[in-house]
Amino acid sequence: RFSHLVFFLLTIECRRWRRMTSVSKDKGREAIAEAMIQRQLEALERLEGPYEKALGKLAMRFSLLHVVLERFSWEAWNLSPSSGSVLTKDLRVTHLVEKLEASAKDLIPNIDDRKKLLSILKEIKRVAKKRNDFLHSLWIIREGEPVWCFSRTRGALVGPDAPSAKQINELCSAIIKVLTDFDRFKENNPLMVKGLLGLGLKADANTDK
Repeated sequence: RFSHLVFFLLTIECRRWRRMTSVSKDKGREAIAEAMIQRQLEALERLEGPYEKALGKLAMRFSLLHVVLERFSWEAWNLSPSSGSVLTKDLRVTHLVEKLEASAKDLIPNIDDRKKLLSILKEIKRVAKKRNDFLHSLWIIREGEPVWCFSRTRGALVGPDAPSAKQINELCSAIIKVLTDFDRFKENNPLMVKGLLGLGLKADANTDK
């Protein structure tokens, strides 16, 4: 009986050890799998990081440009913030630019000042177009391979000539330059941002009749 008991206990112990060994192996496999996934994520972050950073910066800076342009339009059209918001809140940047272009002659009698504003608005449309192309594209980034992107605006797949993170950052810099030029224009045309130029309160020989 004692020998039977010993055999029974040894059998239980062996089974427990096998289960522990099996669990240990499973945990080992899980640990290896987690480590491999982590390395893959780190590699992906290393590859996609520059693009994600550049695209995030682009989105934030363009949002700032949109707000600045929108508030400028309220002031130029002599609208209160509440009324201006109702009229412009659903307008995309390009549509807002088109409305400012259409009203430029009434807003700015001085030809040279008007040309300056129209030049700034033209640049805003250019960066808006490139911004849309960059942010609405599907980026395909793999280690050791050229970057590909599917442009949703053009409906085309771009291969080795796909835009680089550097090019996206250059567009971010272009937006800052537009903001700087815009701010300088407002400083040089204080009546413009009060919606008064169209009332003829500032005119000289270089104006349209």
